[in-house]
Amino acid sequence: MKPICIAAIAVAILSLLNTAHALPAAPRACPGVAAIQASHLWLERDRSHYTAFQDDQAYDTHDPYLWNFFIWDIDAKSIDEADPKANAAMAEMSLNEGPFKGGLTWVCTYNIGNGYTAKAYYPPL
Repeated sequence: MKPICIAAIAVAILSLLNTAHALPAAPRACPGVAAIQASHLWLERDRSHYTAFQDDQAYDTHDPYLWNFFIWDIDAKSIDEADPKANAAMAEMSLNEGPFKGGLTWVCTYNIGNGYTAKAYYPPL
């Protein structure tokens, strides 16, 4: 009797842990390009490159969670050099793919100028 009880408790704990890390329901759509372009970009140095980002944005999706948007690996020596590069890349942006599952989040990818990688994550990482 005890082994069955212990096994039942173990199964219950594992199912609770699995539920706690479950992916939320799929978002209705990816953030629209115009909504992303209308938001301010922040820049941060990341080793030898810069990352442009917008965190905790609702955009135009009306989803219960907020989105984070990133442009990775902007080749620049300073923020003054990275800022116009990020803004120029945003001007050429179009939706590539999404939303699709990416680990514990939903991901949207965007085609963007200058060959940079741009992604939106829901819920934020």
